[in-house]
Amino acid sequence: MIKTLKRAQEVSGKLTMKNKKVPGSSFPTSTEMCGVGGKLKLVPGSTCHGCYAARLEAYRENVANGYMKNWTISQDTITKNMDLWVEGVVFQILHFYKKTGVKYHRWFDSGDAYSVEWFVAIAKVARKTPDFMHWFPTREKALYKEYLRNHRQPKNLVIRVSAAMVDGAPVEGFKNTSTVHKNKDHHGQRCIAPDQDGQCGECRACWDPKIKNISYKKH
Repeated sequence: MIKTLKRAQEVSGKLTMKNKKVPGSSFPTSTEMCGVGGKLKLVPGSTCHGCYAARLEAYRENVANGYMKNWTISQDTITKNMDLWVEGVVFQILHFYKKTGVKYHRWFDSGDAYSVEWFVAIAKVARKTPDFMHWFPTREKALYKEYLRNHRQPKNLVIRVSAAMVDGAPVEGFKNTSTVHKNKDHHGQRCIAPDQDGQCGECRACWDPKIKNISYKKH
């Protein structure tokens, strides 16, 4: 049984709660290990071109190293002992809740899921924290489809499949999605963070499974 924050971070990587925009805790990993996103970064007009997380990693070596460490630890532990990784993440989510009182968690404010096993592990975390809402943005729609073929998604885990191109339509075939708008009207519900100094404020739309699509304004 994990008893300390240090041990939890050793087996699952470090969650953060320093993001001024998003409430609650979050889990970042290296953009260098993005599958679909890594390809889209090279495509002008894509939602990953000019990625803010990748720019942050490029300018701040300590951030890049930390995000890569999170990925390395997670990949190793999920592969060898998934339940241990789950226990470590759950410990940290509850630890941050005691400090913030916020029952919302965001996955991948940097990076993305690496394999179907990551989807399975994240779903286990959601089931272990049933009073928390989890928002999981992803461009890995093939991995997500494979996950859904063999698993039931927890109700408190909202997985939003992101559109590949700026001003593109929502990806079809999924319950929850997200888009990025720049020169065209937004699809579905518009993210109001730009009206609030870049912060979520009291809005929790991204975590709401009843809202099919969220559209973010291009940075």
